[in-house]
Amino acid sequence: MGNGPPFLVIFVASLGLAGLLTTETMYRLHLYRLKTRRDAAFATYKNLYRKTSSAAPFERIGALWDVAGAFILKPAIWPRTRSVRSLMLTGVIAGILLGLAFYFVLSLPWFVAVAVGFCASGLFPRIIDGEAQQRETARFIEIFPDTVDMLVRMLRAGLPLYAAVARVGQEASAPANKVFIEVAEWLDVGVSLGDAFLLVNERIKQPDFEFFGVSLSVQNMSGGNLTDTLGSLSVIIRERILSGLKARSISAEARMSANIISSLPVVLVIGIQIVAPGYLKPLVDGSNGYSLISYALGSFALGIWLIRSMIGRLLVS
Repeated sequence: MGNGPPFLVIFVASLGLAGLLTTETMYRLHLYRLKTRRDAAFATYKNLYRKTSSAAPFERIGALWDVAGAFILKPAIWPRTRSVRSLMLTGVIAGILLGLAFYFVLSLPWFVAVAVGFCASGLFPRIIDGEAQQRETARFIEIFPDTVDMLVRMLRAGLPLYAAVARVGQEASAPANKVFIEVAEWLDVGVSLGDAFLLVNERIKQPDFEFFGVSLSVQNMSGGNLTDTLGSLSVIIRERILSGLKARSISAEARMSANIISSLPVVLVIGIQIVAPGYLKPLVDGSNGYSLISYALGSFALGIWLIRSMIGRLLVS
């Protein structure tokens, strides 16, 4: 077992497998997003760096938080309820506490505690921000059919289409109102109706909203009864939402089982370290232990990937 492949070999092999499964288009999109986030981060830092000297030290420190957040956090689809600096500070505190717990409570080596704390300081802000963005996206999907019905009622009341879109932005519930306000702003600067919806959908990336914008643009150019078309579209969107909820309810047991199975190794290691602190010490004292850890981490990552792939296929089908 001492001659087994080290963790670095398994890590490189995993990267190679991921590279084979990643298409060229996705790779280029990923590079573009990284470049965009990098440019935004350094632009923020330069702007804050040029401020007055009285507040410069604090502002420059805050700019470093923004730079780190721009690389760690995903681009925000919806306005964040918490600032980037607050999210990063939460991650640093969580990373320090988790690293101390691994070192003093679980009696793990210092380099393991430092690695865990460093990873946690980056993962915690990303997870918190991602969950907040997902809640806003779910809220938008939930109220979007009602927003379409509101637009239909305004058109039936005699409002012009562009004025109705702007009025929906004023009266709809959040976050749908912000989306229609953005569409109205594009219309005010002379962008066509279809292009305005497509530009907004590049940010929110919602198929129903894109379908709604294309249908609205085509019907507006070709003529016909726009209100009946939008009414039928609202029914279709509701049916799509119900289908998605049905798929999630069918896969609920599989997702719960996946979460439990994925958490069992972590819970088991923590429990053993609390009950018998020296029981797992041979794993970090010799080459055999590192080889076992390498195999365990590699198989654990592969298992999580397979489970997520199967659940994703179930949701798609």
